[in-house]
Amino acid sequence: MDEHHQHTEFLKTCLRYDDSAGGRELEQTITRLQREERRVRRAAWLMADLTALAAAALFYPAIILGNFPYCVPELLLVAICTLGGASLISFIAFMGLGAVYRAKLDNRRKECRLKLARILESRLRGLTNTPLEPGSGSAGNEGFNPTLVTSRDPSTHIEP
Repeated sequence: MDEHHQHTEFLKTCLRYDDSAGGRELEQTITRLQREERRVRRAAWLMADLTALAAAALFYPAIILGNFPYCVPELLLVAICTLGGASLISFIAFMGLGAVYRAKLDNRRKECRLKLARILESRLRGLTNTPLEPGSGSAGNEGFNPTLVTSRDPSTHIEP
């Protein structure tokens, strides 16, 4: 499992804490896009394998046989070239379609991160004295000021 997939699964897991219909719909959309991207990637690899097989079928007789163009039937040669060309074109098309699905998935992941930020902010508002606003913290911690967080248990309060 690559890092992109792990990050997406983490976002989906976090999104399950949102009880709204929008959160469930976003999770279903991400799942569907992941499934479609996987299908397209498998189809692209199949086309790459077919292209390699067609190339091997053309080069094998050329290397082994001395009089290559004359000993292979023309119909077989045309079929192999057609298979190789069609699978190469399909491979390029599937790679483009995979890029489109990846872009859609990235957009949904961005939407998911924004939604989770809103959920986290709404849950943290109950723990803070003032609302969390972007830019109210230090340069590295935008929107978070640890001195504003109130502790429910005085023994665990940490002074900055």
